[in-house]
Amino acid sequence: MPFLYYEPIGDTDSELAFCILLERLFPIWTRDKTVVPSADERLSIFAQFASEMRIRGSANFLYSDGNVLFVHAHKRMFEENGTFSEARAPGLSIRNCTDCQNGSEYKYDGLNVSLTGQITTIVASVPLDEHGWEALPEGVAIAIKDGEEIGRVKT
Repeated sequence: MPFLYYEPIGDTDSELAFCILLERLFPIWTRDKTVVPSADERLSIFAQFASEMRIRGSANFLYSDGNVLFVHAHKRMFEENGTFSEARAPGLSIRNCTDCQNGSEYKYDGLNVSLTGQITTIVASVPLDEHGWEALPEGVAIAIKDGEEIGRVKT
């Protein structure tokens, strides 16, 4: 596959996919270098890319451009009775931490997130505890800025 601006250095499918996504985003970042493209426009391109990746297999992934975190949820395998199931939704879960435990931090099984004076959203393959998690529907793309969800589309 020829690339104009980005080329994978290695040979993993993840690296190839990342380069394809960057190629898709390149035109909106270069049309006016003094303006950051809108989050909605970036989410639209990300969502279209995610829908194309999903047909090739399970596609749960995160991408950040330094301004917005983009999340795509699809399917994953679940361990059941010592074996793995076929891939199925939910692929990811999300939790807004305005109500997380202890008020100033979220702790769970080795994870320690400081919440002092900031909005925080956590994305994980599985809920980390029994409180406040939303299983993301298959094929949803989300944009998160400054810890807060700012956009969601079905891909």
